Amino acid sequence: MAQSMVPVFAGENYDIWSIKMRTLLLSQGLWDIVENGYQEYSAGETLTAEQKKSLAEDRMSDAKALFLIQQGVAESLFPRIIGAKKSKKAWDKLKEEFQGSQKVLAVKLQTLRRQFQNLLMKESEKVKDYFSRVIEIVNQMRLYGEDINDQKVVEKILISLPEKYEYIVAAIEESKDLSTLTIQQLMSSLESHEERKLQREGSSIENAFQSKLSFRPQNSRFRGNFQKKWISNARPWLFLEKWLFQAEGRWSREKRKRALKLLRTKGMVQGLPFITLKSDPCEGCVFGKQIRASFPHSGAWRASAPLELVHTDIVGKVPTISEGGNWYFITFIDDYTRMIWVYFLKEKSAALEIFKKFKAMVENQSNRKIKVLRSDQGGEYISKEFEKYCENAGIRRQLTAGYSTQQNGVAERKNRTINDMANSMLQDKGMPKSFWAEAVNTAIYILNRSPTKAVPNRTPFEAWYGKKPVIGHMRVFGCICYAQVPAQKRVKFDNKSDRCIFVGYADGIKGYRLYNLEKKKIIIIRDVIFDESATWNWKSPEASSTPLLPTTTITLGQPHMHGTHEVEDHTPSPQPSSPMSSSSASSDSSPSSEEQISTPESAPRRVRSMVELLESTSQQRGSEQHEFCNYSVVEPQSFQEAEKHDNWIKAMEDEIHMIEKNNTWELVDRPRDREVIGVKWVYKTKLNLDGSVQKYKARLVAKGFKQKPGIDYYETYAPVARLETIRTIIALAAQKRWKIYQLDVKSAFLNGYLDEEIYVEQPEGFSVQGGENKVFRLKKALYGLKQAPRVWYSQIDKYFIQKGFAKSISEPTLYVNKTGTDILIVSLYVDDLIYTGNSEKMMQDFKKDMMHTYEMSDLGLLYYFLGMEVHQSDEGIFISQRKYAENILKKFKMDNCKSVTTPLLPNEKQKARDGADKVDPTIYRSLVGSLLYLTATRPDIMFAASLLSRYMSSPSQLNFTAAKRVLRYIKGTADYGIWYKPVKESKLIGYTDSDWAGCLDDMKGTSGYAFSLGSGMCSWSTKKQNIVALSSAEAEYVAASKAVSQVVWLRRIMEDLGEKQYQPTTIYCDSKSAIAISENPVSHDRTKHIAIKYHYIREAVDRQEVKLEFCRTDEQLADIFTKALSKEKFVRDRELIGVCKK
Repeated sequence: MAQSMVPVFAGENYDIWSIKMRTLLLSQGLWDIVENGYQEYSAGETLTAEQKKSLAEDRMSDAKALFLIQQGVAESLFPRIIGAKKSKKAWDKLKEEFQGSQKVLAVKLQTLRRQFQNLLMKESEKVKDYFSRVIEIVNQMRLYGEDINDQKVVEKILISLPEKYEYIVAAIEESKDLSTLTIQQLMSSLESHEERKLQREGSSIENAFQSKLSFRPQNSRFRGNFQKKWISNARPWLFLEKWLFQAEGRWSREKRKRALKLLRTKGMVQGLPFITLKSDPCEGCVFGKQIRASFPHSGAWRASAPLELVHTDIVGKVPTISEGGNWYFITFIDDYTRMIWVYFLKEKSAALEIFKKFKAMVENQSNRKIKVLRSDQGGEYISKEFEKYCENAGIRRQLTAGYSTQQNGVAERKNRTINDMANSMLQDKGMPKSFWAEAVNTAIYILNRSPTKAVPNRTPFEAWYGKKPVIGHMRVFGCICYAQVPAQKRVKFDNKSDRCIFVGYADGIKGYRLYNLEKKKIIIIRDVIFDESATWNWKSPEASSTPLLPTTTITLGQPHMHGTHEVEDHTPSPQPSSPMSSSSASSDSSPSSEEQISTPESAPRRVRSMVELLESTSQQRGSEQHEFCNYSVVEPQSFQEAEKHDNWIKAMEDEIHMIEKNNTWELVDRPRDREVIGVKWVYKTKLNLDGSVQKYKARLVAKGFKQKPGIDYYETYAPVARLETIRTIIALAAQKRWKIYQLDVKSAFLNGYLDEEIYVEQPEGFSVQGGENKVFRLKKALYGLKQAPRVWYSQIDKYFIQKGFAKSISEPTLYVNKTGTDILIVSLYVDDLIYTGNSEKMMQDFKKDMMHTYEMSDLGLLYYFLGMEVHQSDEGIFISQRKYAENILKKFKMDNCKSVTTPLLPNEKQKARDGADKVDPTIYRSLVGSLLYLTATRPDIMFAASLLSRYMSSPSQLNFTAAKRVLRYIKGTADYGIWYKPVKESKLIGYTDSDWAGCLDDMKGTSGYAFSLGSGMCSWSTKKQNIVALSSAEAEYVAASKAVSQVVWLRRIMEDLGEKQYQPTTIYCDSKSAIAISENPVSHDRTKHIAIKYHYIREAVDRQEVKLEFCRTDEQLADIFTKALSKEKFVRDRELIGVCKK
């Protein structure tokens, strides 16, 4: 056999080479002996003649096979198999090294499955190219043992084609049997369709832009090609044309055409041939006289259903800033119903975020999808982010030509109408221009309830909502009105009304929005008397002399809507008092109906009330560019500020009620021999996952810093759950397909009994009448006391033990209750606890008993815990910190930066003394601290955050630049997290690695490890080593010792959770020397200096708790925790450790 026939393997594409070699060996009849080997006999065994002959033949065949394998390996790889005496051993060595173990193959196959599931054909991609991508992935999956048939591939291709192939896909599904349709047949059908489509498009372009010349000269001997491609056989004609041009100066060619035609038809000259003129454009005429083409007035395409076409445009910059600090507003108009929505913005760059909110809202209301979005070519609409979002959402874009706003006529004309109406309303009542946002919103509110030619016999409101709007409640914008003051807010002989200005309609509350002239506040109220003819003189403190005409009081039929809602201080000023979230006009509401009312600069909602909408945005101070025009809730810094707002008064009353209900204290005389500790109010707004307000929380806190140790307290420590425990529980629940639920203990610290004698002052604003000089003696703990966490933990620990729970020895906040095969798992973090299990009855009984024993809030399914966003579905559980990541970017003003693909540059080293200028350590520490907290769900930035934390004492400009690069990486991956998906068994798998002498300051290395239960990683770490390793083997050995310590703890946690690991946990290490040291107890010169504590790994191996296995460096997933990687390897490892998009 010629040597050139043997395929040569040089270290790449092992799978392809192995297939070729297998075919070659099969053709030579040698594959069986390579795959299974042959039987050897012992030296003293007597063989028959037949056995000797068979053995000789087997040895000959094995030698031939070994020869072919050796010939098929490049010289650089030949030393790998030089010691192999048999073909099977040589083949297995190559397979183990370049294909990997079964565990590695499973990881690769899982990655290919994910790529196959995420396949989508691009709009500009050809059918042939897309099929090549699909077949490449399918073939790789089959190489790794995946059984994937053609039917599954055909179905995947059909559902992943873009919208332009919808009708051909429907035709294929109707006419052909998908179970027998082959990939080649499908490809032929789609390519034929693609070719026909391209031919039609080419033909239409050719017909539109090309015209052919046809000249038939009479008795032609000469052919001249003029500037306009006129052809003639008469050379005198050339001179005639030139003479005409020179004689008349700068004649246009059109005039020359007419002149030559006149000479011919009138017979004014002789010898002029018949001329066929082509109507090509004249360049000179075009340069000198071109005008704009007319825009058609009829025949424009109209949508046939809601959201089939949406028009949008941005107006601004408005010369005067609105009361909410906004300069622009953006409108969205549904072509079919002509319903209008408006949002207000500070910057045009917020258009994409606004569109996302608008899209989510209208699609949820209508159960339809936006198909086409028409806009101009403003920078905010044609940004890469906007285009990518629309492409991913399947939204087709229609953009106007340059300087052709007429092509977006619906939005342009509507915006002009809105501007004119708003300006007229402001001018009519002489209102300050800073109320332009209120006027714009009211104008849109009116337009949505007014007739339009585009929607015959219906208003836009009716066309969208399917019901007629009620307009009996509408009043004149800017008129003077009188709002009743509730009895709870006035005393005898106080005015029963406040003079206000009507500025619009509330959203979700059956009431009016009024501007209180005295308090400079916007209020929402139901009981109003309007004087629509009166006008307030904004230039003087008194109203004009217009007579006051009494009108009837508007009374609503909903008792719970009574009262006034004071929202925010407002003074007409060019500067906003505080930022607020954007909004829009949407649905209808009246004081006598259940419909909704539009709110200035508030999002159009159908079911959320104005209070809910206010709560959902009021705490995003400075974090949103598209904010409310007239609303803001600021967390008070003192009791004097809080008592001005009903929300905070209610929160303080609830706190006092909880304290008294819990029998926390008793009123006693002030002691003379004991110090009385002061108390203060602390106010906090608790937010939901989406940034909306969950509740207003007022906490009465003791000034524990005045406590004296040994007198006022003794023990203070209280354990909390580790993040590794939380992630392990989540991974286990995903693997078992369990649901995780959450409970919140109201005023948890108030449940702990005190052993010490402690006195506190009466809280401000809630002194006991007649006992103002007395104090409270505490029976139970208050927040702020040194021992409060410990007494609460002692109390809840007793409860769990009494209820039959077993406390984990390795994790004091983990409790497990087992009853037969049923199990209930509870993890506690101060006053928040999560629980899961396989018994619905046990979980329900546990929840009822907890809510009976303590004041609890049932938060339902776990969705937000310790800053982690948790999404539970049938596919598994996804955790992320998207909101926190976005807040970090806004905090450090990096929310508009350009993203990068890796957090660190691979060739850039950090060091303490780099010669660069020093930066403010406070900002740097805050940034690094934020990054470290983000690693709770982002192991891909673990090494970067750990590396930067080494320089917090004296950071340099280079360190700060590296930290900003991490923020740029987060910008592009803010929505990334970890997927935990169901797997066959809960088996721990680990990876360990080190970077030898990676630190340039002290030449110490970095240890890194990661563990998973089969899907996403649940435990990981990056830590600088405490020693200077003398070799890479020592550094790897020290790193492996740290990983073994962690896995022993994880095994105990898994045993507590009912998932005992009976087999040794495999930890993959890419250092054979480190593995040898762990298995060989003999001490020699290279290992005798290693500290004894690192030899703990040997004991774990002997106990069969851990098994170290070798893996190649390019398969080492812990590499991402020890060093900066190149883009390709970083992206690959990031995907393999489970970090991805939701």
